[in-house]
Amino acid sequence: DVCSSDLPGSQSEGLYTKRVVVGNGSAYAQTNDGRLFSFSGAGVTKLDTPGKIDALAISPNGSLMAAFHNLGIYELNTSWVKRFDSPYGEITDEVDAHLAEMNGRVAFTITWYEKGQRIGSALYISEGDKLVPISR
Repeated sequence: DVCSSDLPGSQSEGLYTKRVVVGNGSAYAQTNDGRLFSFSGAGVTKLDTPGKIDALAISPNGSLMAAFHNLGIYELNTSWVKRFDSPYGEITDEVDAHLAEMNGRVAFTITWYEKGQRIGSALYISEGDKLVPISR
């Protein structure tokens, strides 16, 4: 068993996950405080990220994809590689986002909240090297 205190960079208050995805023999867990860990047969590794994670997904080839707040969508190979620029302007509020890929196309949804109230949402689909709005 792995205790949160055994994990690299963990705090004594515990490890609480916000999102978990599984692919290519690894599980990836985003903690509530924004850290990202990889769990595999080789052990547990804390992964560096380019920014705050809004969404995680596994691509059809099994690699980890992530939407980073105001930065765009990246895929983890040996390092983070940007696949798409952020399709929306700068957002400082809380968001709820989801990410998926199928048949070479990426879908990204995002909902913005201010003081707990929903203030907007959008759905984007990839076309070439851009994410285009389908609904807003």
